[in-house]
Formats: sequence, C-alpha cells, structure tokens
Amino acid sequence: MAAPDRNCWTTRSTAPQLTEGMVQVWRVALDAPRSIVEQLKTVLSNRERERTEEIAFERQRLRFIMGRACLRVLLGDYLRQSPRDLDFTYGPHGKPALRSSQAIGSIRFNLAHSHEMALYAFALNREVGVDIEHWHTVDDGPGIARRFFAPEEIKELEALPPDRWQEGFFRCWTRKEAYIKARGEGLTMPLSEFSITVQSRDQAVLLRSVADPNDVSRWSVEDLHPADQFSAALVAEGADWSVELFQLPEWPDRYNDLAPLFRRLK
Repeated sequence: MAAPDRNCWTTRSTAPQLTEGMVQVWRVALDAPRSIVEQLKTVLSNRERERTEEIAFERQRLRFIMGRACLRVLLGDYLRQSPRDLDFTYGPHGKPALRSSQAIGSIRFNLAHSHEMALYAFALNREVGVDIEHWHTVDDGPGIARRFFAPEEIKELEALPPDRWQEGFFRCWTRKEAYIKARGEGLTMPLSEFSITVQSRDQAVLLRSVADPNDVSRWSVEDLHPADQFSAALVAEGADWSVELFQLPEWPDRYNDLAPLFRRLK
C-alpha cells in the first residue's frame, strides 16, 4: 500500500477514472450558498427528501442535503449515470450500496461527515470504510476510552502527554470507526473486541480482531488529514492499493469550475 501525501487534496469538478488498486477519497464542504443547496436538492430521492423534512435544525438539514446530493453526483459521474436515478440499498447495519443492476464495475463506496465536512471513499471490487471527526471536548474522555476501547489502545492513550490526548483519542476513534464501517458492522461490533495502533508516528495497523482473526491481514488502515482540528481514517480490503485525494471546488467562489457538475444534474 502506497502512502499518500495526506495533506495534498487535488481540486477537481469531475471524477477521474477509477481503476483497480486505487482508492479515491473526496473531501467536500457541506456549508454552501442556498442557491447551490437548492440545485443539488433536485437529485435526491423522495425518501431522502422526506428525511430532510424530519431534521429539525436548519444547518443540519442543509448539510444533510449537501452530503447526500454530493454522494449521488460523484457516484453518477463515476458510473456515467444520472445522479437522480441511482437506487441505494442498505446492509443490516445501514451500510449503503448500489443495487446490483447499477453497480457497474463493482464500485464500492463509503461516506462520513462531521461538522461542516464530508469524506467519500470509492474503490473497485474491495470494501472500504471511512470516518472523520472534528475535535471537540469529550466529557470524561478517559472514562469513555476505558469503557469502550481495547486494553492495548487504552495503554497507548494513557502514555500520551496531556496536550496530545484529544488528538490521540480521535485518531483512535476514526481508525476504529472506519474498520467497522468497512466490515458493515456499525456499532453493533463492540469496540473493545478489536484493537488498532494509536500513535501518530506509526503506520496504522489492525492488531487483532475477536470477530475474525484473519482481519489482521485482510484489511489495511490509512490516516487522512482533511483539515486542522479533524481526524480521519480510511480502511480498505487488502494491502495492494494506494490512495488519491480529491476535493470539489469551494462552493461560494468557484462557480465557473462547477459548470460541469451542474450540467450533470440535468
């Protein structure tokens, strides 16, 4: 697995070709002018629009629209299909996938969002999981870690200097979340039943898994750095893959760059 330049996100308004051995991750800002949100809302399914109306707070509602619409736009671009026509299915624990009739080239994907930012991971013929967390104050963080994390992880966290503890906690959390999302387990899989390295200087490694000891060799973990005060991680099957990092143009300032995107909404 080739490590990416984790701080280098290439700006694009169209999806590049997705090939075997490549995992492509997109960073997308979820806060956008109302005109952009209204245009993107047109690609949502009826059920997604219903879910939108169930969200009480406006900011969260607008971010939900952006998050789901951008997933549709990016997937539609990879598949050369209308984003409106994509039909999703969901695993037992909520992991989204395309209906088999639409999954040209066996494209797999995962998404995560935190605060004003979303990440999307795409790959061919391999499962992926991605997670992102904005650093924030965690009430009784050490207590939460001792309650939910694996003993090896707790030991590593307790060895961190106090001013690095928050970063270490969210680094551990996103690595673990990305793993269970790649497996399609959600939080039904106890976080204490598997362990991942915590230190930033180390290559992230899955150390053990009670659910399936073979997962240690099946999955690879990669840290991502989407922005200051954020932690993120990517997990994908195998070790024979590398990462490409992309971002959509900034919404308020790059209308010309977004012209190809909006043409795809028609």
